[in-house]
Amino acid sequence: MKSMADFLLKSSDKTSFLGNLLAGTVRGDLVFPFPEQEKDDEIIGSEITAKLEALLKDKVDRTQIDTTQSLPDGLFDELRAQGFMNLRDPVDYNGLGLSNFNTFRLIKKAAEYSTTVALAMAVQTSIGIGGYLKYIPKGYLRNFVLKHTRKRSISGNADAEAEGASHPKRFTTATLTEDGTAYLLNGKKVYISNASIADVLVVSARVYEQDREITRLFFVETSSSGFEVTSEHEFMGLKGFPSVEIQFNNVRVPKEQVLLEPPLEGLILSSHLALMLGRIYMQVAPSVAIGELCTKWMRDYLKRRSSIDLPLEKYEALQNIVALSLAEVFAMESVAEWSVLIEDRRNDLEPKLEQVVARNICANTCWRILDRTMSVMATEGYETAQSKKARGVSAVPLECCLRDARALRTQCGADFLLDCLFAQMIIFPIFYKKNNDLNVNPVSEGQDTILDNLSTRNQRHWHFLVEENVSLANICQNLVKKYPNPRYLYPKEEMMILTTQMVSELMTISLVLSKAASLEATLQPNPQDLADIYCTAARYRISELKNKLLAEEHPNYQGVFQDWLNMD
Repeated sequence: MKSMADFLLKSSDKTSFLGNLLAGTVRGDLVFPFPEQEKDDEIIGSEITAKLEALLKDKVDRTQIDTTQSLPDGLFDELRAQGFMNLRDPVDYNGLGLSNFNTFRLIKKAAEYSTTVALAMAVQTSIGIGGYLKYIPKGYLRNFVLKHTRKRSISGNADAEAEGASHPKRFTTATLTEDGTAYLLNGKKVYISNASIADVLVVSARVYEQDREITRLFFVETSSSGFEVTSEHEFMGLKGFPSVEIQFNNVRVPKEQVLLEPPLEGLILSSHLALMLGRIYMQVAPSVAIGELCTKWMRDYLKRRSSIDLPLEKYEALQNIVALSLAEVFAMESVAEWSVLIEDRRNDLEPKLEQVVARNICANTCWRILDRTMSVMATEGYETAQSKKARGVSAVPLECCLRDARALRTQCGADFLLDCLFAQMIIFPIFYKKNNDLNVNPVSEGQDTILDNLSTRNQRHWHFLVEENVSLANICQNLVKKYPNPRYLYPKEEMMILTTQMVSELMTISLVLSKAASLEATLQPNPQDLADIYCTAARYRISELKNKLLAEEHPNYQGVFQDWLNMD
């Protein structure tokens, strides 16, 4: 059975930049020059984004949604009518047929007005039924999906089980009827986005085929007998988001509405592929939008506030905080744009691995920016928008965005869990396949070209990147030699998490430097300075991660945990 690493790195003629980086080589020729959106496509995106913004300005107020805990009546009807719930679906079937990057732009724009609205749009366009079209062959199921696409049906994905949202086993069951024409679904699903407004859902369930247990995807109309919304989830943020618990009681699904595909390490391949790009829409786009909003709010705050001695903008500490936040927004934009533009512009590159790690990179970076913004704005940052509005000051919804952004580190998998799984499923299988034979070229291909376009300080950052990447590859190889059987290495979850975090930092440095080298130095703020600020901070983080990864002795975490767990 193929592993996920094998599938992503060896199943096509495409080259993976991150795949090369994991093996110890930074391919400068792959990332430079940094990709740009085609002008014609950019014009299309700008026009449709302006239409969406006009609708959002008229209908959506983040603070009001947060206060009432509900979206405006009829909002989804308007979004659906104008095609904003069918961004990537084929034009011939009533979709907007947008490119991947224009889809990202629209969802990011929606997130500027409401994370809730953006997330509902993102779920629909990424892991709703339309997100599976490329994996469905011609036949009944494809026609079924296209029928709902033409009707602009709202959809979502029902995967998380009540027994545990991250549990690998599916407890929802699908039993073949006696006549063999359909399956009966039974079980409960939780945290199902869009389910309360959906016409159709993609449902994962456990079936028995040829005396073995396997997970399949079932395309289920919510009007089916036995389908029930049993409760609504109320989150600390994302007010009004249509996330609910659902129950299946002998829901009949024709066997033609089941997606059949070969197993991959017990995973549903199409679901994982849809989710890779889907996380860019669901978590990365809102993260970038909130980060950009934070820098605007800080600028407004610092310009209108003053202290006894100096205007706030004159203090070095505040200058450093804002500059670092601007650099981190630049980094998020670099990671997001690369991960999506490659889908549109390069047929020779495979960006799926970058899309996986982009989620944690951007969600965690957004969280750091939010935390700094709260500090800069002091008590006013902690104050709710409603309170600020009542006393007549700038009512920026920072506190609301803080609660929304915390969800971005949790939805579709907790951040630490995704880091752990990436190391177990992608990073270390690469090294186990090499049979202890690691030949790393310490000089990356295409290095001279990118160095010629970097400042002196950024050239040093590039050399650091190359050196540390080789060092990390050697660390991984040594771990594989120390633990020839992955069964003994993979349970060391802290090592898994640290390894992925180092990979994420190195990848981000690569893309930040590439984008800076590709932009005009006359831009303000200077891209070279932004890259330098980001890379300097990243180097400190890498040093700490590496020290932890190489540490030979550790505190007795497990003992303290067990003592605590066994307390009466």
